[in-house]
Amino acid sequence: MAKLSSIVSAFTISLVLGATYGLAQSITSGVIQEDPWSKLSDASQGAISSAFLVGGALGSFGGGFLSKQFGAVKTLNWSCITVSVCAIVLSFQQSFILLLIFRFLTGIPIGILSAVAPLHVTKLVKKERSGTLLSTFQLAITIGILLAYLINIIFNSVKSGWRVEFLLTGVLPFLYFTLGCKLDHTPHSDDENVASTELFEDETDLSADQFPSSEQSNTSMFNDAGQEASEPTPDEIPISDVPSRNTPPARRNFTSSRKISFVQELTSMLPSFLSCSMMAVFSQLSGINSIILFSPTIFSSAGVKSAIGRLWCTAAVGAWNFLTTFIPVFLSDRLGIRTMMIAGYGLMALGHLFVILSVITQNLVLSFLGLASFLLGFEVGPGPLTNALLTNNFSKAQHSSLFMSLFLAMNWVTNIILVFSFLPLQNILGANILSGFFILICLLSIALLRWCVVIR
Repeated sequence: MAKLSSIVSAFTISLVLGATYGLAQSITSGVIQEDPWSKLSDASQGAISSAFLVGGALGSFGGGFLSKQFGAVKTLNWSCITVSVCAIVLSFQQSFILLLIFRFLTGIPIGILSAVAPLHVTKLVKKERSGTLLSTFQLAITIGILLAYLINIIFNSVKSGWRVEFLLTGVLPFLYFTLGCKLDHTPHSDDENVASTELFEDETDLSADQFPSSEQSNTSMFNDAGQEASEPTPDEIPISDVPSRNTPPARRNFTSSRKISFVQELTSMLPSFLSCSMMAVFSQLSGINSIILFSPTIFSSAGVKSAIGRLWCTAAVGAWNFLTTFIPVFLSDRLGIRTMMIAGYGLMALGHLFVILSVITQNLVLSFLGLASFLLGFEVGPGPLTNALLTNNFSKAQHSSLFMSLFLAMNWVTNIILVFSFLPLQNILGANILSGFFILICLLSIALLRWCVVIR
């Protein structure tokens, strides 16, 4: 049975760092509606939001390497204090260039947190509890998003209120930095007599081919000439095959023989890697961050003229996003990942269709229905379950942390392209054509899930 302290620690990490992620990412949705940033061009406003994502892409890709080098605990702590320092600087600056630079620098540690925290949580608890705690991380992200929307509303009418909004994004990570040292970061092990010496290490697949069968063990006692083989002397044993003092007993004698390079493992898992990569990209290319970051603009297209009115509508959407996060917790195990994700993408496509109709008719109700349907679909399907799909397929890989970092980097890069180009493309192509593109992505995702993706 997992220790209570480990469960509390895993829950705290998921809740605090997930909310940190959502708050830091979404705070600019209201900031760009305030002076002086509201006077910037669409491209400049898109750059403010995408600068954060550029940093996030770099951070998520490097998160696995940093956790291997320094351990997950130090990586999380220093990432949090970096977010807090950047929040202080952002609250005092006045320059567009400085805003871009420090939003970029904020994104780097947030990307690291998004890569390291979920996998570290799975190390702390039993496999049966990891799904719930990963769902908690996703739930906490929506809490952070909703919190950002509410902060935007509170300080929208305050002179230079955006300074306070940026400053508040540093509170949660600073809280984790100060209290994180008191958390229990001991990895969970089914064998209590086997203690891991690392807080963050690659998974090793203890498959049957690592152990000789009875037939193999009998024949291995004889050499090619049929003579009984003698035991090798210490000088004949390769240094690489000698277990180190730090190698856990349950993993000695076969750890080194099973080590393969990342490229070799990637090649052996290429079909699964390609299909999962497409799902990682499509989950973001379906338009989720365009809605999270630019909801006020979408409501403006639907006819809402008041700035504070658009923020209240956005907050209502954020509250709905939070509520829908609970649904997969109860249904995913019953219906399965594939069914839930197909249903989710169907609802997302329907949501984009409602958005198209709301722009044509200037109907606020249809706009709400569209965003509500889209967010329900995302939270039921690809939101939490894309990560579950990737984890199920690659958690037993020797280089699991590198695979997950690579998938997260794909997410961030997709978001960069989408967020930076969303406002200019909406002005050039129109909201309806852009929503039609998102519908196409949702339909392609359904086809991939139905016929191409293997779910282990």
